[in-house]
Amino acid sequence: MNQLKINETEFDAVIIGGGPAGYNAAIHIAELGGKACLIEKETLGGVCAKLGCIPTKTLLAKAALFETVQEEAKKGIFLTIPLVDTFSLWKSAEEAAQKVQQGVSFLLSKQGVSLLLGKAVIKSISEVIVHFKNNESEIIKTKNIIIATGSRPRLLPGTCLSSQVITSDQISQIFKRKVFPRSIVIVGAGYIGLEYASLFNTLGVNITIIENLPSLLPQEDQEVRSFLIKSLTKKNIKLLCNREVLLVEEKESKVKINVKNLQSGCSENIETEILLVAIGREANFEAEELQKIGLSFSRQGIFTDKHMRTNLSSIYAIGDVAGKYQLAHIATWEGLIAAKNIMGQRGVMDYSKVPKCIFTYPEIASVGVQTKLQGKAFFLANGKAIASGNINGFVKVYLEENRIVGASIIGNHASELIGVAIPLLGKDALEVKEFIFPHPTLSEAILEAVHNALEQRTKIHSQ
Repeated sequence: MNQLKINETEFDAVIIGGGPAGYNAAIHIAELGGKACLIEKETLGGVCAKLGCIPTKTLLAKAALFETVQEEAKKGIFLTIPLVDTFSLWKSAEEAAQKVQQGVSFLLSKQGVSLLLGKAVIKSISEVIVHFKNNESEIIKTKNIIIATGSRPRLLPGTCLSSQVITSDQISQIFKRKVFPRSIVIVGAGYIGLEYASLFNTLGVNITIIENLPSLLPQEDQEVRSFLIKSLTKKNIKLLCNREVLLVEEKESKVKINVKNLQSGCSENIETEILLVAIGREANFEAEELQKIGLSFSRQGIFTDKHMRTNLSSIYAIGDVAGKYQLAHIATWEGLIAAKNIMGQRGVMDYSKVPKCIFTYPEIASVGVQTKLQGKAFFLANGKAIASGNINGFVKVYLEENRIVGASIIGNHASELIGVAIPLLGKDALEVKEFIFPHPTLSEAILEAVHNALEQRTKIHSQ
């Protein structure tokens, strides 16, 4: 990494936090001809690379492979079903994370970004103090500051973490146990809770999900939600919605959870080996530090405008700490917008075409808005789905008049397919229906859904 003459350099921006938001902002500033200094207190890549996106998707991919082998063995294609070494499974996730971290380090070095490993404290709007691990510290001068410190797991009130009560940040503990747990209760049916439910269920763990809301994923299409609930139930995942956790007690090798039914008012006790708390993440910042410099924030995050600028014109906030969308791809884009504005190019953040992906079994993905005028295509009739042996799920496309305004997908590779739908937003469906999609591919279902939406529109107008 570049050698830094700290006392002789004034940077265009000091970026605090080396996750997707921070390192992408640093790289873009350097690409635009600026001097960028990135400060990271732990490891590059943030939660995404170390504990979140990359390791979890590695685990989910391996578990999906295991599930496929199990299904094919039932058909006689495989004569034996292999056993899973959970320790090696986690090791593969760590290796994937390390490769991503090494890639980030290479890109920073290639673009001439100065990297400092230490804890950053904002002294003023133009100065950041870095406390290094050797107990030394330096003051970095800068024209702008970007706060990209990410998020941390929310905890259940009155509950302490332990070897049996964990968050997603401690998930490695499960894989490093001498004996893999037979039961896990997950509190929270958001994307984190649901993804881990799918993962551990596939690995043979009895899963119970406790959710405070009346139903899971209220922002998703009703048919998508119903399909997912049926899929979870079919896999013997127990889903308890409209519930509140009143008390958590650890007794020897068990965790006892007292849960109240918010509809009936009755309570029940649930026992499990592991309690995984997945009730969301909160912006990671020190309130006292921000108050000292006059930065505006709430419990949800630091306030920013559409340029990712805070109430202090030379300080920006991006990624999870900004409290808008806790998604790595949004954090990356916010980093680009902040970099553009710092370097004199006008950048505006637009959240209207943000894709959302949930890597459950089956996967869910959506983008845009949902309307009553819609077309649906089932994978049951898709050649590639039939060939691959996974015909569960469907695609929905939403229209306003002839214009495509949204899409929802549930099924195998939904997270990849949504990337095909995004460029179609705003286009005339009559034009899109003339597109030629390759065959056999899952993406053909998107085109079929467009056709069906137009047929639905014709029926409505003919009434």
